[in-house]
Amino acid sequence: MLASMIYTMTLNPCLDRHLEVDDLVLDDANRIKQETRYPAGKGIDVSVVIAELGGHSTALGFVGGYAGLELEGMLINRGVHCEFTRISGETRTNIHIFNRATGHQTSLNASGPTIKDAELGALCHQLRHLDPEPDYLVLSGSVPKGVNAKIYQQMTSWMHEQKVRVALDSDGEPFREAVRMRPYLIKPNLHELSRYFETDLRSADVQEIAVRCHHFLELGVEMVVVSMGSRGLLVRTAEITLRARVPKVEVLSTIGSGDSVIGGMVCELARGGSLVDAVRQGAACGTATAMTPGTALCRSEDVHQLMQQVQVEPLDVIT
Repeated sequence: MLASMIYTMTLNPCLDRHLEVDDLVLDDANRIKQETRYPAGKGIDVSVVIAELGGHSTALGFVGGYAGLELEGMLINRGVHCEFTRISGETRTNIHIFNRATGHQTSLNASGPTIKDAELGALCHQLRHLDPEPDYLVLSGSVPKGVNAKIYQQMTSWMHEQKVRVALDSDGEPFREAVRMRPYLIKPNLHELSRYFETDLRSADVQEIAVRCHHFLELGVEMVVVSMGSRGLLVRTAEITLRARVPKVEVLSTIGSGDSVIGGMVCELARGGSLVDAVRQGAACGTATAMTPGTALCRSEDVHQLMQQVQVEPLDVIT
């Protein structure tokens, strides 16, 4: 069976610089002991994970300036096909400083460039005329300056017209607006779910979280995937609710774990795999990413090893 065509959309990508110092001393010069650069942004992370798993996707979004060229070159070298829209502004650079003495990390995140109307128009025209036509579109991440918060809602509407399955991973107003357009899959974490329902669900039991997921099914969402950190994944559809339990690992960084879950799941679904296999692979990818430092993502060898340890079981939901 041929794999389905996957596109990822990253409206506000970034180039991540991960710096390590022996000890961060204020008001003094600090010598960098190690520097690593990564292409980043939630949709880009999804494409990188899919490529790591041997799958194929096309990365869409805005890039500009020297940082944008470097980001695109990094992705191409990782086997990710890119069809970005060029902008006049400079792709943002985020700086993460890891203090070896304390084990703490300080992040300096840029807001990114302001997108011009013509640049947004060019990307939207591209999205409505993709060749080959998409089967899946992953919409994830923040919305840049100059772009209306309803942009994911509009994109989801266009994809409905083309019978494309949309996977949505966003937060705040962009998520609230887009979820009304019945995306195929949504993936909130417990923090994002708490903000949506305006109540703290971070320590809620799995039954309560599963009951909350029914709200999205009533809106027309086909699959709700909730990442719960060390507690694994909860996945609910109209037919079944699944709980994925993950093994205990040494967590070095959770950055990108949620993106890795989507990458793993969509990659398996696009190959025609079962929901159980998709959930198992998604949970393994998220856990494997937590085992890597900084903003590094999962390694295929770790994913394959962890998949043997992930337990996926049906959950009876008491409503």
